[in-house]
Amino acid sequence: MLLAMLCALPRLHGATVPELTDPQKQVTRLEYFYDQDPGFGKGVAVDFEAAAQGRIQMDLNLPLDGLSVGMHQLFIRALNGRDEWSIAHKHTFFVTPFAAQTVPAIEKGEYFFGEDPGEGNGIPLSPTERIEGTVAFSVHVPPMPAGHHALQFRAQDSFGNWSMPAKNNFLQLPDIRATGIEWSVVEGEEVIATGAQAIEPPASRYSGNVMTPLLADASINERSLQAQARLILEERIPSFTQTFDLQIQAVGDPLRIITPPQNQTVSVGGQLRLSLVVNQSENLSFQWFKDGVAVPGATSSSFTIPVIGLEDAGSYSVSISDGVQKVLSGSAMVQVSGPVENAPPTIALIGDALFELSQGATYTEPGVSATDPEDGDLTDQVVIDGQVNTSVPGVYTLRYSVSDQQGLSVSASRTVLVLASEISILTGPLTNETNGNKYYLLSAASWTESEAFARELGGHLATVRNADEQEWIWETFSAFGGEERSLWIGLNDQDQEGSYQWASGEAVGYTHWLDGQPDDNPSSGGEDYVHIIRRGNAFNAAPGFWNDLADTDAVFDQFSPIHGVVEVVTDDTVPPSEPESVRLSLLSPTAENSFYRQLPRIPFIANCREFLLSAYMGESGWRELCDRSGG
Repeated sequence: MLLAMLCALPRLHGATVPELTDPQKQVTRLEYFYDQDPGFGKGVAVDFEAAAQGRIQMDLNLPLDGLSVGMHQLFIRALNGRDEWSIAHKHTFFVTPFAAQTVPAIEKGEYFFGEDPGEGNGIPLSPTERIEGTVAFSVHVPPMPAGHHALQFRAQDSFGNWSMPAKNNFLQLPDIRATGIEWSVVEGEEVIATGAQAIEPPASRYSGNVMTPLLADASINERSLQAQARLILEERIPSFTQTFDLQIQAVGDPLRIITPPQNQTVSVGGQLRLSLVVNQSENLSFQWFKDGVAVPGATSSSFTIPVIGLEDAGSYSVSISDGVQKVLSGSAMVQVSGPVENAPPTIALIGDALFELSQGATYTEPGVSATDPEDGDLTDQVVIDGQVNTSVPGVYTLRYSVSDQQGLSVSASRTVLVLASEISILTGPLTNETNGNKYYLLSAASWTESEAFARELGGHLATVRNADEQEWIWETFSAFGGEERSLWIGLNDQDQEGSYQWASGEAVGYTHWLDGQPDDNPSSGGEDYVHIIRRGNAFNAAPGFWNDLADTDAVFDQFSPIHGVVEVVTDDTVPPSEPESVRLSLLSPTAENSFYRQLPRIPFIANCREFLLSAYMGESGWRELCDRSGG
């Protein structure tokens, strides 16, 4: 794997930066590791040439031996001349099951609308063009209701592996059809005849003759007459009037249906015969329709199905024309009775079949619905197999299955893709001199994403213990870089509503709530996370105070952007409330450590790593302190 990489040591924003040629700022070691951190200095060392500007830019060709097929993370960090390690830079990549020189070609593809029929069961795609590994396909979109639809497709390679479905949303426009036609016959400025008739069935185009009464005048064909017509559209969309040359033909009685086709109920296996009676018998043409669709070859005065099946039930009508006039009959309802075989249940996903989530976000199962023609609603009997761990990037599959009382079953699946966090550090580490802890300002993200990233840094979203820490966090980060922002802190009640706790596990003492907060506003679906309000917020709330909010500001969008403040508690932090004391590691009683020899002889306990010893503390006091320290 070839990676273009830029490694640089962190700097404190606003601090005095020494000359870049300072040897202490030069990179002295570069190391990398995969997935799990082995500890500082224990990664795989990288050979490099020292650079004059404290940064190194180079290409790396790193081995992937021993890595399993799937998603992995590469971490790279640097050490400077003052023994300071940079934050590990992370790259997410995917290991395929084949070598680079044997990358498979796309062999075939398929597509489907709506529910996934399963791999290999979609509509086959026919490749129309291949360009440098890219395959183009043409897709036929069948008639479907107007509105939003989703087309999904996937491809299979030469190893037989199917890709994940790729979804394309599209809008099906309504089929605007005409339901009638209005016309008038004009001579100069005078309207001498008008008429209207329905168009059955409604159609997007109309071509035909209309009947209107005119005086049987021998000079009618010599007069300057014109016809004007306007279609009546079913969607109430304004139409327009067209002018036509008038063609006049004398006819007898208007064509009409005397006895239309009749409703019938026929048993499975029986014969269906539909007929009608009209007032004319010569030069007639017929076309029968089922559910508004022309039946191929059904062009006789009667319509027959010798052996009827359940699928033949529906609405039947017939269109008759004498070459000048055209008439459509009413509908005859045909019902088919007989035994019905047990049908399998159906299952439908609620929501999308493919979810994409950021690492650390919360996955909420949207559920499914299941019904059976015989057993009714089976939704509460659906079994879900699989789970989603949003803390670990990867592809997760959830399978839903249900069976009816006859043992017929059906299943569906949903794919959840957890993407690696793309949160970045805007500044840090910055040290708060009042408590010795280090702080980072993150890019805008949700509370859960920011807390997950904070844990990767070895800390949590910040704990605010007193007014001094509140003021330092506010003054340091709320307007950093000239941008006003709200700040996520670690306070939350996600485990139990109303019982607030710090993400670090420390007890809650100091608070700085805005008047009326927290309120767990139900309009946002509950508010479990606390932020410090920014200046210039859309609510005109007092800046610098605390407010509870949902995981993001997506509902109100009044406090954005919201950035996480990370606190990393250092090992040598001394709480301000502790008495002044002397830190002493286990030392040998040498002449250089004369103070050690002045202390009383103490039976040290092996798992007490370090000791805080007061000059006035006796053996009993030391024991108590060591016990409190975990010794």
